[in-house]
Amino acid sequence: MQQLITNSIIPLNKLLRFLPVFILASAFVYFSSTSCASISSPTGGPRDTLAPQLDTSFPPNFSTNFKASEVILVFDEYITLKSASQQISISPPLSEKLKITSMSREVNISWKDTLLDSTTYIISFGNAITDFTEGNANEKIKYVFSTGNFIDSLEIDGYVYDKEGKPTPDIMVGLYDLKTLEKADSIPFLNLPTYYDYTDENGKFELSNLKYSKFVVVAFQDVRQNFKLNSGAELMGFLSDTITTSLSNESIKLNLFLPEPVKRFYGAKHTGYGKIQFAYSYPIPELTVKALPNNDSLSGLLVQNKTKDSATYWFNPVNYTDSITLQIFQAGTITDTATLLFKEFKAENFTPKLTSNEIRNIDPVVVLTEVPVTKVDTSLIFIYNETDTAGVSIEDSIYMLKQIKLIPQKRFKDFTIKIPQGAITNYFEKVNDTTEARLKTLGRDDLGNLDFVVKTDSTPYPLILRIFTEKDKKVIHESSFNAGTTVKFRNQKPGLYKAELILDKDGNGKWSTGNYLEGKQPEKVLYYSEDIEIRANWDLELEWRIDKKLF
Repeated sequence: MQQLITNSIIPLNKLLRFLPVFILASAFVYFSSTSCASISSPTGGPRDTLAPQLDTSFPPNFSTNFKASEVILVFDEYITLKSASQQISISPPLSEKLKITSMSREVNISWKDTLLDSTTYIISFGNAITDFTEGNANEKIKYVFSTGNFIDSLEIDGYVYDKEGKPTPDIMVGLYDLKTLEKADSIPFLNLPTYYDYTDENGKFELSNLKYSKFVVVAFQDVRQNFKLNSGAELMGFLSDTITTSLSNESIKLNLFLPEPVKRFYGAKHTGYGKIQFAYSYPIPELTVKALPNNDSLSGLLVQNKTKDSATYWFNPVNYTDSITLQIFQAGTITDTATLLFKEFKAENFTPKLTSNEIRNIDPVVVLTEVPVTKVDTSLIFIYNETDTAGVSIEDSIYMLKQIKLIPQKRFKDFTIKIPQGAITNYFEKVNDTTEARLKTLGRDDLGNLDFVVKTDSTPYPLILRIFTEKDKKVIHESSFNAGTTVKFRNQKPGLYKAELILDKDGNGKWSTGNYLEGKQPEKVLYYSEDIEIRANWDLELEWRIDKKLF
């Protein structure tokens, strides 16, 4: 044996002579082997459609008397985490966010908060867990544990709908345990939910592993992602009565509404030449604005929008240098003062535009302008066709600020309207550029008729019927009644329309939103389920029967 070992030793000078060859050969073998072993997606065979499954966990799933501050989950294949901070959540919620990491087949979840005694916790994963190759998500994974001696097992489910009755995803639904919370009227504003879940694409939520108790149920958008309701700024819904968990809870239905906003002045902005815009969170019927110092030469023009929650103040920039100070009044009482530094804006060309190139015999030609109008010389404006010419007048002789309604003195089938330069003067004493446009007058063959009948028993409160265009929600009819009605449309433009019925319980002539603090649900709105299609040269009769059980 000793002789064999001695003879096997190669002299150093010979080893060095073969060293370059040995290195090249080793490099060849290495690169060949790594090339053959390169990772790539498998080719051929059926596509992987299976989502990752939880293989094991430390501590085990459904553990009791839980003391850990960390959970390790091991899956049956390589996984990828997607939007983990948004998708992975723990209920009841903790004051600090979970720390989530992953590697190969493992997900590590840890927290710093102290867990509540005798409480069942549920970690939900949404669609965060996907397989590495195909992105298949497992949306049913839950990790459940209890700090007490047993796992709670009661369940509640339900659906969340928007105002139009459509299922609404990504809404947080919270259960608030009345036994552990104070100020029941302000629960979602001040407290974290005891349990929560988010609605899926079908508007459904499922809350499991609940304890036996009495709960308040509230749903809201949770825009700030802090599990607290942002008053007046996000959609919400609530169950009017408390619910006690049991083995046979019925499915819950929650209807969302946008509460009345907190009254707030958002501010003023210089947005264009001689143009300042004001924005409020609520309507202000009696709004006035005065420039300082207060004299007639510096007075401006205030124009409010239809909902009266915003307004535009027009002023002449030549009267100012680099800034303007405005006093804002509501119902004659000063509420705010705003000082704005001017931005660089140039006066734009003044070119009126038509709202539509098709009108009926009873319609005016509607002209819009970017800046309010102070003067219209109708003697310069005319319409014409190949054989005739006619003038125009202004509807009711009233300038509609940024909307001018011109009444043709004759009606032509196809015609052109010409608004020559200088016919219209705006607030800045600037006259218009010439506008010329082709129009078509729609005849009876181009229009349709509709008889819309609403049948219902007499109701204890008014019903408001609103019919509006499907595309831009423009209301073409609104009426109030108590025991059915018939609406007749004649010579209406073809198109798709919708109908809704407001159950006006407070009798204020409009839809009223809900109020959580007052325990008031929003007024119910019924929607006609079918499209109302008015066709050219077509008479349509529709009947809407309202079941009294809906009131």
